[in-house]
Amino acid sequence: MKELLVRALSGAVYVALVLGAAWMGPLATGILFFPITCLAAWEWHRLVWKEREGAPSPALSITIAAVSYLAWAGVFRFPDPHTTATIHHLPTG
Repeated sequence: MKELLVRALSGAVYVALVLGAAWMGPLATGILFFPITCLAAWEWHRLVWKEREGAPSPALSITIAAVSYLAWAGVFRFPDPHTTATIHHLPTG
């Protein structure tokens, strides 16, 4: 029962953080999700590699996730919600 309570409280904190960041805007949301991305990469590494011999360092998975996330953020630059976006279609046929 104690584990369920810890998970429920953790979930409530997570929901509050996500809603607060979403309310603050795309930059806050992007900043919030960076450490979450790194933690997810660490957890994924731990689950996939477990204690296999010759497993790469968890730092490698975290670095790849962090660089990928920052590259994504650089490409999209956390767009301003007050500007309009257009989608350009390539000519067909």
